[in-house]
Amino acid sequence: MLQVLREYRILASMSRNVYNPLHRSIAILGGVSATADKLGVTSQVVNNWRKRGIPAEYVLTLVDLVDHQVSAKELRPDVFDKR
Repeated sequence: MLQVLREYRILASMSRNVYNPLHRSIAILGGVSATADKLGVTSQVVNNWRKRGIPAEYVLTLVDLVDHQVSAKELRPDVFDKR
């Protein structure tokens, strides 16, 4: 329950970006710093992704970290939307 409240607060603070899959993933993981730590990059790198998009090589790892609450197709449809 505490985790749900924490995620809600983070999502509420990012309300204008809730529908952006990358921003939603960052919120689920607890913010930019937590996401960076889990992916082994710096916070600045994650902030750059928020502006420019996440590189394809990190997508599947991020999807696993958020327990598939966001799909690879949502994060990078140009790469993962192959039919």
